[in-house]
Amino acid sequence: ENTNEEELCWGVDSCVRVPPSCETVAELVILEEQCRRDFRIENRMSGKVLVTGFVVTNLKLNNSLVTVIEGNIADIIRGMPNYAAKGFTIEGNIVKYETKGTCIFRYGVEQKVKINETALRSYYK
Repeated sequence: ENTNEEELCWGVDSCVRVPPSCETVAELVILEEQCRRDFRIENRMSGKVLVTGFVVTNLKLNNSLVTVIEGNIADIIRGMPNYAAKGFTIEGNIVKYETKGTCIFRYGVEQKVKINETALRSYYK
């Protein structure tokens, strides 16, 4: 599972007038909507590949290069044990696999500045 989150911050420039002998609180209110969508993507690969760098963590092999694979991607995937169980299908020289997921996001649709005023008690009468 792979999750990618991003947060945005912003501010609002507002002129708030405060009457004499009052306390004023300005609140930024953001109205949001949420959307959830499922998606499915069919991925297709074809062509020749050169795969290097299969490194084995083994002191006897001194973490050395074990093998290099070169050839048609369809032939390489066909040579994998249980490639169909791993989600691959092969049609001719085209390897296909499916990516599925869910995208959930929220977005602001409206913003308001809410003002609350309260009178201050006078201590000097």
